[in-house]
Amino acid sequence: MQCQQWCNTRPALSRLIQLLSCPLCDSLMSDPCVLNNCNHHFCRRCIEWSISEKQASCPICLLPAWAKDVKSDRQIGTVIGCVSSMDSHILQGDDMEVLFLIL
Repeated sequence: MQCQQWCNTRPALSRLIQLLSCPLCDSLMSDPCVLNNCNHHFCRRCIEWSISEKQASCPICLLPAWAKDVKSDRQIGTVIGCVSSMDSHILQGDDMEVLFLIL
């Protein structure tokens, strides 16, 4: 019964993973950063590469962006860590561990 309840959280968790994914590499953000001028989030490596190699602008809204505009976002990093742990435990069927992570 309890496993069935946790399995129903999978669509919501999938949506959260989608929202926390880098729009450039389509993976959960690694070392998440935000561009100060537009507040879009990316992996640090992805956005630094994009700004230096492709264009000096945000890949989403095209506002000008430079390396000095890239700032770490530790709060998003913490959320990504929690979501990643929940995701791996749900896939393994470890319901009690997910409950502990949430509480």
